[in-house]
Formats: sequence, structure tokens, C-alpha cells
Amino acid sequence: MHAEPITFGLKLALMYDEFGRALRRLESARATAAVGKLSGAVGTSAHLPPRIEAFVCERLGLQPAPIATQVIQRDVHAEFICALALVGASLERWATEFRHLQRTEVLETEEFFAKGQKGSSAMPHKRNPITFERITGWRASCAATRWRRWKT
Repeated sequence: MHAEPITFGLKLALMYDEFGRALRRLESARATAAVGKLSGAVGTSAHLPPRIEAFVCERLGLQPAPIATQVIQRDVHAEFICALALVGASLERWATEFRHLQRTEVLETEEFFAKGQKGSSAMPHKRNPITFERITGWRASCAATRWRRWKT
């Protein structure tokens, strides 16, 4: 059902705002995940003084983990992966929106179509939004690849 009309500019402002949040999330998650550890198998620094760990981490652009056991705690990596998942969801959402806006009956936007570029293999005159199809189709192609591997 139709609602109140909105402008294309509002959609772009929403997208800009969403990707601004995504960038802040990625920067924060990157900082959280940029930790290193050389404090030994159980984190006691029995084999190496903490100043060596600090020196090596600094050279690598990392912060020494404030406390660790055998490994750096995995929640820091999970936070980074979650931030990537949110960015992926935003990309898919906006790619789907722009694919919709390029439909013939809507036609608010059109993707650039280079001279000599072919459209659909069955209908060369057709202008498919291939950039946005690639963004939204990546998940489907990954699923197809997993399916092929599973079948063999």
C-alpha cells in the first residue's frame, strides 16, 4: 500500500547516516581487535618480560592484551566480525533498494551503461543493474558454491 511520498534525497541522507554509523562501528571494532600477546602459553610472561611484548606490539601497531591466557579472548574478534556483518547487511539493504528504484515501472535511478556494454544475454537492449545485482547476489552465489561442494 502506498504511504506518504518521500524524496530520493531523503533516501540518500538515510544511507549516508547509516554508513556513517557503519564506519564508526568498524573503526571501533578495529581498535578493539588490534591487540597482541606474547605473554606465554598461560599469560604469565614467565619466558619474556612484558616490555618485550609491549615493544613488539607497538611495532605491529597493536596494543598488548591487558590480560590473556593461552589465547587472546575471542570476543574481540567476534565484535569485529559482527561489525562486518552489519556493514554487509547495510550494503545488501541499499543494493536491493537501488535495484528496485531501477525497475522499469519505478525508474527513479539508472546505473551507468557504458558504450558497447551488453545487457541481458537474452535481451541485449535491457539494462540490468549489475553492480547492485553483484552486491545482493554474492550471498546466493556463496550458497550455490556450498551446494555444489556438498553434492560432490
